[in-house]
Amino acid sequence: MKSRYRNAAYSYIFASSETHEDINNLEDFKRVGDYSNGLGLFYRGICVGKGTLVFENRKKKYLHTEYTRIHAKYRNRGHGVHLYLALIDAARRLGAKRLYASQGLNKLSRRMWSEKLDKVGVEVMITRGCRKACKHCDRKPRYYVEL
Repeated sequence: MKSRYRNAAYSYIFASSETHEDINNLEDFKRVGDYSNGLGLFYRGICVGKGTLVFENRKKKYLHTEYTRIHAKYRNRGHGVHLYLALIDAARRLGAKRLYASQGLNKLSRRMWSEKLDKVGVEVMITRGCRKACKHCDRKPRYYVEL
């Protein structure tokens, strides 16, 4: 899937990592497999980052982000927000109903989901009413976006 979105300087390609076939819907996604796909984010034709979408729940058509990364020399320039916007756009175009954050977020990715995406107009929901780890269950909240 090749696409341009919101900002004309950015584009992305979502395809199979092994065969480089375009993935255009969830059926293609299922055929290729969870960890054999990838999204490449390009800024003015230069690859600045990458990410992967993985099934969270196949029946409900829920996906989650995994392995998101901005290449070292392009960090701290605002490309991370566009990487997540591209992942959200790709999930929406595939036909997913919901996109969850990865279960193993680092502090910068957690900040992206909790603060930065809201600032650019993406409504981020939380699976629990609390924003910090619960003492009774010792789990961190899961962030998601309704598509």
